[in-house]
Amino acid sequence: MRRPLLAVASFFAIGIAVGTTRSVGGPGFFYCLPVGLWLAAVWAWQRRILVPFLLLLLMAAVGYSHAATAVWWGRTCLSPGRVQLQGIVVSPITKMDWGIRFDLRVPPDALVRVFAQEVKGLRHGQWVSLPATLERPAPAMNPGGFDYSHYLTARGIFLLARAEGPLQTGPVAWNYLPGHCTVWRETLLNKFQHVLGAESGGLLAGITLGERSAITDEMTVIFQDAGIGHLLAVSGLHVGIVAGAFFFALRWLCGTNRTAALASIPLVFFYVLLTGVQASALRAGLTASVVLCGRALRKEHDSVNLVSLAALLLLLINPLSLHQIGFQLSFAATYGILLLYPRLTNILPVCYGRLQLFWQALLVSLAAQLAVLPLLIWHFGRLCLLAPIVNVLLVPLLSPLMICGLGAAAVASVWPFGAQLPLTLCGYLLGAICRVAQWGAALPGSGWVVALGPLVRPFLLAYYPLLLLIFGLTPWPGRIVRRLVAGLVGCCLICGWVAMPPLEELAVTFLSVGCGDACAVRLPDRSWFLVDTGLGPTLHPEADSDAGAEDVLPFLRWQGARRLRAVWLTHPHDDHVGGLASVLQAMPVGAVICAPGGDVPDLQRVAEKHGVPCRTVSAGDVWEPVPGVKVEVWHPATTPGQAALDPQDAEWNEQSLVIRLVYGNTSLLFTGDAGFRSELAFLQRGRPAADVLKVGHHGSAGSSGAGFLQAVAPDWAVVSVGRNPHGLPAETAMQRLQAIVPVVLRTDDYGAITCRSDGYEIKVAGYHAQPVGQD
Repeated sequence: MRRPLLAVASFFAIGIAVGTTRSVGGPGFFYCLPVGLWLAAVWAWQRRILVPFLLLLLMAAVGYSHAATAVWWGRTCLSPGRVQLQGIVVSPITKMDWGIRFDLRVPPDALVRVFAQEVKGLRHGQWVSLPATLERPAPAMNPGGFDYSHYLTARGIFLLARAEGPLQTGPVAWNYLPGHCTVWRETLLNKFQHVLGAESGGLLAGITLGERSAITDEMTVIFQDAGIGHLLAVSGLHVGIVAGAFFFALRWLCGTNRTAALASIPLVFFYVLLTGVQASALRAGLTASVVLCGRALRKEHDSVNLVSLAALLLLLINPLSLHQIGFQLSFAATYGILLLYPRLTNILPVCYGRLQLFWQALLVSLAAQLAVLPLLIWHFGRLCLLAPIVNVLLVPLLSPLMICGLGAAAVASVWPFGAQLPLTLCGYLLGAICRVAQWGAALPGSGWVVALGPLVRPFLLAYYPLLLLIFGLTPWPGRIVRRLVAGLVGCCLICGWVAMPPLEELAVTFLSVGCGDACAVRLPDRSWFLVDTGLGPTLHPEADSDAGAEDVLPFLRWQGARRLRAVWLTHPHDDHVGGLASVLQAMPVGAVICAPGGDVPDLQRVAEKHGVPCRTVSAGDVWEPVPGVKVEVWHPATTPGQAALDPQDAEWNEQSLVIRLVYGNTSLLFTGDAGFRSELAFLQRGRPAADVLKVGHHGSAGSSGAGFLQAVAPDWAVVSVGRNPHGLPAETAMQRLQAIVPVVLRTDDYGAITCRSDGYEIKVAGYHAQPVGQD
């Protein structure tokens, strides 16, 4: 084989993917694995290299064993419960609103993420002892939501520790180099901010050192929308600039390529240490070191093999890094440049003259973007169509910025005043970069949100095989290629068709948003509306969470929703309307519908800001969004001369909108935070029988009365609740529910709970088949 390391690294990665699918990965690995192995077997049979293929299968088995062992060790070396932790801090100290967060390596070689009150002087590399309670990180509770458990597992962290007493600290290990590098990085950040200001200094530290703690959220969004977010994470581009600068400077001083190449290797690894040993930086450092060794030994090298060797070494060190987003994006972009760029130069017309260099840089950027496109859509749900052009414009500015920034850092350690000039030049370069980024973020097609609907996901899974076939990177003859392309496209269409919900199906999903309410309704024509939006900063900008951005929108995008017919707000309490602003900002909404008096001035301003009409409804009103589906309003009735209530007034609970969603012979009842008084009031208007009841006020003791439950007679009851200081759901309310309702489900146990109706019967299922925390 021409590139044996590429095949070895690929099969090793396949083995790791299969070995960690349940713990970290998704079902896509199981879909891709049989197809990939079948194609590889056909290729091996045609090439008559069955023995090497069997050796590659053995490599995949080694990867499977290596990854499964890592997962088993991480899950069994420590157990949840109260313990006395002792270990070394192996990450920078991250300050939170309520304290600090850091990673602790404890015997026997286990990583734990610690949450504690702030301790002055605590440093990376310091010995720490503390009493703590260990617990498993919670998995994703909603489809399409961020899975914190998988995120930590990919970094080798299987337990969280919550400190329950003071931290006892010891000395910093003198030989723990990453800890000293963290101190140097913080010192340089302070120096940059002192000369350039807080915002520009933080941005310079982010670009040159990967220190993102001082970069504002606004600047991060601008860079992401412009398609240049990778500049804020040290990658191959940064390491390549640094390695080239070291090599040419040392060659000018030493006069020989061999001495310059060998002397550059430790400097490159020192830079990697200074950046915090990020996966992308380590990969690039390993690759650059191998290239420099080849330069010193005057040996030719194959770049694809070198990158594959770096990937293999990283996966041997930590097989779980395969599931880190930075690892995937870094290697995908590198392989794209190495494999696709030569093909693009042959396919696209050649440009000569002054534009030749610009054209080549554009093709390099285009190759990288083609390689990372499905990963960007899968992980972030967004894409910048003009990213190649913006990247080409910024590359000429990045090289002098990196050289001046690192040069100023080196000079500042021995002559602080001498760093003023290069840092001033960095300020001008940063200004130009920010202007280009703002221009790129404002262009049409920038920050384009891609909805991961049922039709999109199968195509993303088949993207890379199709890309290899289109660019002719497979060894098969043309006839077989055409058949494979037709087969893959057919499989994608079949998968998409199977995954599409039936046209006549109504789906209601009660999202897990903590102790709040948010429900997404998909109508039979595949349009959507919401009932409440969970906790967030709509009425109180200082809120520390936003269910609209963190739970509701990821779910809607995962389901392929692009607009909402309406957002129903049962009453203006924070835990029901807080996520409204994020929802209105992210997608078009037909109307905001409130209870009488519920269109409070703050909510009206939020709706008007986004051009959405705000209207009220009362008992007796009926909304028919599509034929066959009705939303009946049962409470409250409009009272002449009704006094306006403060948005936070507890009386709003009794003024909550109570609505019944009817589809054919099935129905669901939404009660907001209605209590006993409201239940008696609307029972006087009739018997709102329903198959599914959304339990009022998160299961408080003052709601869900026995008479009300007997009148509604639901088959299922859903309690939308999470960790809270109020003791919800109340034991008395749960006892009444369990005595009358056959099945009671809680969102903090099962995650999002989805009810599907074909108009004749309802099927109810939780996102997790069994309560979270039970194996």
